[in-house]
Amino acid sequence: MRLIAMLALLTFSLFVTAQDPEPKDPSKADLKALQGTWEMIKAVKEGKSAEKELKGVTMVIEKDSLTIKDGKRDERVTIKVDPSKKPHEIDLEVGKGKRETVKGIYKLEKDELSIRFGERGKDRPTSFDAKGDGGLLVFKRKK
Repeated sequence: MRLIAMLALLTFSLFVTAQDPEPKDPSKADLKALQGTWEMIKAVKEGKSAEKELKGVTMVIEKDSLTIKDGKRDERVTIKVDPSKKPHEIDLEVGKGKRETVKGIYKLEKDELSIRFGERGKDRPTSFDAKGDGGLLVFKRKK
């Protein structure tokens, strides 16, 4: 009986150590951290302040979708994040029918989320300065 119990224990331990640990996907962890409702606190488009135009805008991130709400309409896009890159990368799949990718970067610092994006079909920005094409949006997490 003891021998059977020892063999069972040995077999179990070999099985457990032979299993590959579940890979940790940093994009899933970052996507989870981004979940929630965000209130826009800063907006710059093509180097100029756009805060008056975007006042009252909120963003809701659920799973892999991002919805911008401005009180008139909701625009929903699919997002993909890659936190392994420096700066962290975000892709927004936009448009109805033929989808296009808007490439951007993001940073999450406590309850503040900054997204710097380029124009459709253009290169990904490399810094958070708001000069040139595209824009910079800064959000604060709503509690």
